[in-house]
Amino acid sequence: MSELTHLQRQRVDQFCRPPVGWYLVIEPGLVALAVLASSKRAYEAARGRVPLPSRGAIQATAIGTALVHLAEAAAAYRAARRRGLHRSAPRWAAEAFLVGFPALLQLHRAGGVTGPPSVSGSPEGGSR
Repeated sequence: MSELTHLQRQRVDQFCRPPVGWYLVIEPGLVALAVLASSKRAYEAARGRVPLPSRGAIQATAIGTALVHLAEAAAAYRAARRRGLHRSAPRWAAEAFLVGFPALLQLHRAGGVTGPPSVSGSPEGGSR
């Protein structure tokens, strides 16, 4: 592949948001989990209407979810930089923290400055 000019790199180094359907499926649950975990009043009101696990279990689930999303954000940042997406890497990381794995899927589809990743080999696009 020929060398890309600075302007071409800027055009290629862009963020592409995952499809909106992912947000509609994932975000309401994340918001509900955060509210139930952080507000005793909201937890008690919801528990009066629907069966829920203990508040401690909900809080542990919320913490676990945040840690998983943090790990996904770190993975997205590293993967974006490996693909030459240095300028947009922070945006990929933020999006992975918000929506999780759909951002990683979108990043994989986006390829990068050096072109789309190879499908034969490791998730990074090369062979091991």
